[in-house]
Amino acid sequence: MKMKKLLATGLATAMAVTTLAGCGSTTDNNASQSAGADSAAGSTQAAASNDDVTTITIYAYNNSTTEAAEKVAAAVSEITEPAIGVKVNLLTGVSSEQLNLALASGEDLDLFFAMPWQVSMSTMATTNQIVAMDDLLAEYAPDVLSGISEDDWRCSTVSGSIYGVPMNKDKAQGRGFEMVKSIADELGIDKDMAAAIGSNFGRGMKCGGTCGAITAGLMILGAKGIDSPDMVGRFRREMAAKHDGMTDCADLLRANAQKGGINKIHCDNMIKEAIELVDELSEECGK
Repeated sequence: MKMKKLLATGLATAMAVTTLAGCGSTTDNNASQSAGADSAAGSTQAAASNDDVTTITIYAYNNSTTEAAEKVAAAVSEITEPAIGVKVNLLTGVSSEQLNLALASGEDLDLFFAMPWQVSMSTMATTNQIVAMDDLLAEYAPDVLSGISEDDWRCSTVSGSIYGVPMNKDKAQGRGFEMVKSIADELGIDKDMAAAIGSNFGRGMKCGGTCGAITAGLMILGAKGIDSPDMVGRFRREMAAKHDGMTDCADLLRANAQKGGINKIHCDNMIKEAIELVDELSEECGK
């Protein structure tokens, strides 16, 4: 039953916490954590008096004030408590070290935001620190499962199982890059070509830690005018298939190290694979 409540609460909280990440002020993390811990203790004690109410603790990676986090938690709880018997305890300003320590120590932690620069989803999955969500999503959130594209789900899939719900806020964010004008002029890259190079931003590259070879491949496809979702998705899927479903740079390097590989050779091979696949897709598209 708690797993059902966890899933429902996570989906209800996602948008609210994402908003906090963009609007929160930069306050002292220690102060924020301390206040959050006090709040958690009070919420747990209150929930203990009512067997029908479960308190779920959520770790959020942002610097929102404790006051703002408490307001969001209260607003979400007003929806979730009568609907599914859940109260939300939201802790903000959580650092990578704090999150990893909480996971390693078995601290009472139910949901968290897995930023690629903060934690490795593949490592957490293989060490059983997080649970697969496929059956839960199919049973309790089929609309969410069908409403997110297959390529988006790959951002949170490890060895064929889903371990998190992607945040689609990236699709509403402006994506781009900067170029030194003198170099761009020398290479003959005008505004139209620059726009084409960036056309696949927010698709295959929306998973924050995506390997640079894959990112470069997507940029080259864009420059060639290949920006259809089918082709972009195929490029990413085929690159992932060559590496046990992994496209995240940190995960790829970690797996290579475990095999005793040398990073330079691994990265060169990734570039070679990306170039070969770009050439293959370009030929198919007549580009």
